[in-house]
This record gives sequence, C-alpha cells and structure tokens, in this order.
Amino acid sequence: MRLPHPKIVVVGLLSAGFVALAVYFAAMNVVALPRAEATLDRTAVSLEGPPALAVGERGALVLHVDNRANSDAVRFRDALVSPSVTALVRFDDQAIGAQGAMLEGDRITWNREIPGGGAAELRLPFQAHKAGRRDGALLLLFQVPRMTKGKSLPLTIEVR
Repeated sequence: MRLPHPKIVVVGLLSAGFVALAVYFAAMNVVALPRAEATLDRTAVSLEGPPALAVGERGALVLHVDNRANSDAVRFRDALVSPSVTALVRFDDQAIGAQGAMLEGDRITWNREIPGGGAAELRLPFQAHKAGRRDGALLLLFQVPRMTKGKSLPLTIEVR
C-alpha cells in the first residue's frame, strides 16, 4: 500500500480540526450560553440617584448589584453615563479611582467580580457643574465566562 501525498494528509488534518471546532462550538451553544444568559438575567441591579442639587454641591449615584440568586460569579465591567447627564455633572476621578475603578470620559471601568450569593454597592461620586434637569440612562456591562450582556437603567439628574 502506498502512503498518501503529504498535501492530502495536511488537508485531512485541517478538515478534522474544523469539524472538531464546529462540534465544540455547537455543544457550547447548547450547554454554556443559555446558562450564562440565565445567570446574567438573575443578577438584580438598582440605581439610587440624588435629590435635586445646587450648583457646586456634591452627590453620588449608588448602584446596587445583587447576585444572591446565582451560584456563579458575575464580573461588573463598565458603566457608561449618557452625555446629556454628564453635561450637568463632573465625576470625581480620585474618589472613583480609590474604589478600584477608572474614569475615561463618560465611561467608568470597574472590572469587579461579584461572587455568587453576594452583593455589591458601587458609588459614583460627582459634583454638580451646571444647572438644569436631564433625563438619560446608565448603561452597564456585565460578564460571565463566554458571554457579555448589557443592562440599561433610567437616570434623571436635576441641578438648580
């Protein structure tokens, strides 16, 4: 019996590798992704905004993340405040940095893990900069292994 040509062996190995990857991703789509999405959906998030502030007064947005309904940890990645709201307030970069987060314009990067069965309270301190009332949203990004999902919370800021 004659050995096959080396090109045929390489093409056969590559084809077998692609088939194995396709089977792996199909299995993960059936097993892991629905579980990850259910984990993220069971994570309860609420936001407390400050009452009306005077210009120059300090306040904070308090974000409550409740992961007690899950046995898996959830990673809180980012918070993005809508530009209409950030026109009225200036976030305190030093206070946010002291909590282990990083402020990049309208985006606050936390990258904090909340264990399964636990909860966390995250404070976003700011100073009222300009008078007005603005409605906006606080967009949040959560991650579990193999999946990332965002949540949006309504936010109203009033500065007198």
